Amino acid sequence: MTFTLRPVAPAEYAETLSLWRNVFGVHDEYFTRYYHSDPFYRPGDTLGAWIDGRLVSTVHTCRRPVRWRNRTYTYAAVANVATLPEHRGRGLSQALLSAVMAGWQADGFSFGQLGTGIPAFYERQGWEVMPMGKFRITLERLIPLTPFHPISEDMDILARYLRSTRPLLLERTPDYMAGWVSYERSKLGTETWAIGGHGYITVHLPQDSSEVQVQEWIAPNAETEQALILTALCAAQRHGISQVSFHGMPQFFDPVAVFGALGTVTLTPEEHAMIRNVCLTDEEYDAVKGAYIAGQATCWPADWY
Repeated sequence: MTFTLRPVAPAEYAETLSLWRNVFGVHDEYFTRYYHSDPFYRPGDTLGAWIDGRLVSTVHTCRRPVRWRNRTYTYAAVANVATLPEHRGRGLSQALLSAVMAGWQADGFSFGQLGTGIPAFYERQGWEVMPMGKFRITLERLIPLTPFHPISEDMDILARYLRSTRPLLLERTPDYMAGWVSYERSKLGTETWAIGGHGYITVHLPQDSSEVQVQEWIAPNAETEQALILTALCAAQRHGISQVSFHGMPQFFDPVAVFGALGTVTLTPEEHAMIRNVCLTDEEYDAVKGAYIAGQATCWPADWY
């Protein structure tokens, strides 16, 4: 079998969208945002494998700048690793990944990140499982209801709350907020509340589920962070739901110690994330990986790729 690896050109986006739709069974609106709603995208970030002039396999790289220790890192988020069924088992995805990663250092990436249900496939090329910290609270007694203050869904207003000391927090530009984040938030159906003008929490209140999902929160200190999490618990109680899951860990305290008296607190790390070093020193890489595993650093659902 002879195949050619090359970047997908803008004129070929329709063919790429067709491949992704066929492989993943998801509508085109979800995938067009990779080209039209991601301000960090650059032409050529989708690498394709071509056989007899037909696109049969892809790997897409999302560029994600994060800030930590007075430095901006840019990581490569791997997305849309897809091969048409009739061409699987021929090493196309492995060849694409090798070619993509070979250019990451020259392209200025510090590390790579991806989510997968088949980690062994990526471990062959140096990827490591990175169980990012998450937790769940199951309320077992009533708690006093606390007031909350809805804030506007206007992305410019929400962006004002993004100052935080949380490590490796994604630098959400206004264009990114208006494009990528607004799409994810509308898809998730979230509500956002603020406390004291210093922090916010974003909560998904499903109509047909027994679990409330906290999608993200920003807090400058322990007092605000505790108040935000308590607000989410109160929201669940108002809806008659006892279980609340959090996509991340508190930054300033141990959730078991602070909220254990309200019910059962369970650590539920995300097992599908993986990480790979690109150009960090061993010390820097271990610190980055450790921050994600501890839950201090996180990737909010609205930023997922």
